[in-house]
Amino acid sequence: MAPTDPLFQQLHRYFQGCLGEADAVILIGYAFRDEYINAILERDTPRQSQVVVLNPAERLPGIPYPESRVLHLRRHFDAEGVAEVLASLGEGNATAESA
Repeated sequence: MAPTDPLFQQLHRYFQGCLGEADAVILIGYAFRDEYINAILERDTPRQSQVVVLNPAERLPGIPYPESRVLHLRRHFDAEGVAEVLASLGEGNATAESA
């Protein structure tokens, strides 16, 4: 459901603008249960953007992207998980064991 509070409307517009310019979208712990946010993700993520999801869940039902487009790292949000996200994006000297 779209927000009715002006503050949340402004935040969502900002989110949409940033998302539309993103080279990579990193989602940490998001369970894809919010249909409104999922619609924003689907509509406003540029086709060429990398999508990385850091979430220990085995599956991600409701994900608004084709599975082939998403790198799902089945890890917790900790130093090793973040290192793996960075390594997947080719950032720095980050190394971590694959999940």
